[in-house]
Amino acid sequence: MSAMTATVTSALAVWRSVQWRPVLVLTLFLLTFHLFFLPNTAVTNVISKPQVPADQIQSNIIPPPNNDLAPADALDGVYNAHGAHGVQAIEHSSATGPVAAPSTHKALEESDLAVCMAVKDQADDLIEFFVHHYHHMGIKRFYIMDDGSKPPLSDYEYPGIPREVLTFKFWPDRVQQMQLNVYRDCIENYGSNHTWMAFLDADEFLETPGEENLAEVLESFEDEETVGALGVNWKIHSSAGLLKRPESARKAFTSCLQDKCANGDWSDNEHIKSIVKMSKAGLPINPHKFSTQEGSNTVGENGDVIDHYAFRTPPTRDRIALHHYCVKSREEFEAKMLRGNGMTDPKSESLWTKFEYSIPHEECTEMVVYEP
Repeated sequence: MSAMTATVTSALAVWRSVQWRPVLVLTLFLLTFHLFFLPNTAVTNVISKPQVPADQIQSNIIPPPNNDLAPADALDGVYNAHGAHGVQAIEHSSATGPVAAPSTHKALEESDLAVCMAVKDQADDLIEFFVHHYHHMGIKRFYIMDDGSKPPLSDYEYPGIPREVLTFKFWPDRVQQMQLNVYRDCIENYGSNHTWMAFLDADEFLETPGEENLAEVLESFEDEETVGALGVNWKIHSSAGLLKRPESARKAFTSCLQDKCANGDWSDNEHIKSIVKMSKAGLPINPHKFSTQEGSNTVGENGDVIDHYAFRTPPTRDRIALHHYCVKSREEFEAKMLRGNGMTDPKSESLWTKFEYSIPHEECTEMVVYEP
C-alpha cells in the first residue's frame, strides 16, 4: 500500500507541474489550422465538375463549350414564378451551383447589351428566359415592359438572378401595336445607357453555337459604322408532341422546323429579330427590324446587308441563333391564343396547324445542354 501511495502521490505531482494553459492554446491553434487551411476532400468532391466522356454526355448536365458564365444559383430544375401569390419562394445557395472555370472569352459589361421585351402574364416563362440569358449569354440588364399583366410581373420573384438587373415598367392600357410603343420607350429612356439592345420575346432564346460568345460576336460589329443592327435568324421549335407544360422549354422541345418547306420555299425560320446598336437606332419598323441612321444597315451574322423588312434568306446560324419556342405545348399554345399579343394580332389555330403539320421537322437538341 505504501508503494501504491507513493506512485499516486508522484503522479499527482507531475499533473500539477504541467502548464495546461499553453497546451490548451496549442490544441486550439492546431484545430483551427486544420479546419481553415488544410483541403477538405469531401467538400472538394461535391463541387468539382465531373469529367464525362463525350459519348456519355446527357442532355441535361453538360454546358456547351462556349458557356463561360456558370450560374451563381442552382435552380434545381424549378421553372415556376414564386412570389406573393400563394407560392413559396425557394432559397438557392451558390455553394451547390456549378463552379466556373477560368475564361479567356470576352465578357459583357452591363452597359454593353440590354434586353427590351414586351410581356403579358408570363411570369413563369420569364424565369428560364432570365436565367439563360444572364448566366449563359452574359446579359446584365433587362427592361420588362409589362403589357397589363394581372397581377403585375414585378410582384413575382425570379430566382436565379439578382433582382437589381431587372427593370419593370407597367402599361395598364393596351393600344394598337403596343409592342412598337414599348420598343420606342426603351430606346428613348434607356438606350443611351447601352451599346446594344436586343428586342426579344419571352419565348425567344439566344445561342452562340460557334467558337465565339455573344460579347465577341457583337464586338466584331461594334466599330463598323455601316452596321446599325444585327439581325438574328429564328430557329422555330415545334410542340414535340407535348400536351402539357414541361418544366423546361429548352430541354423539352427538341423538334424544330426545317429551313425549307416541302415545296422548296423557305420556312418561317427566315424571320429575324434585331440586336440594335443604340448609337445608330431609329424607330422600330415592326417587331423584327428597326430603322437605323443613314449610312448604316441591319446585317446578318456574316455582315451581309438585310434589305427585307423581316426576313434574312437563306437563314444561317453559324455564329448566333435565336431559338423561338413559338407554340410550346398544346396547353401553353391555348393560353397564348387567349392572351393575345402586343401587335394586336392574336395567334390562331392556323399557326398551330402550319408549324405542327405543314412544314417538315428535324431534331434540334442544341439548347438541352444548358444547365440550369
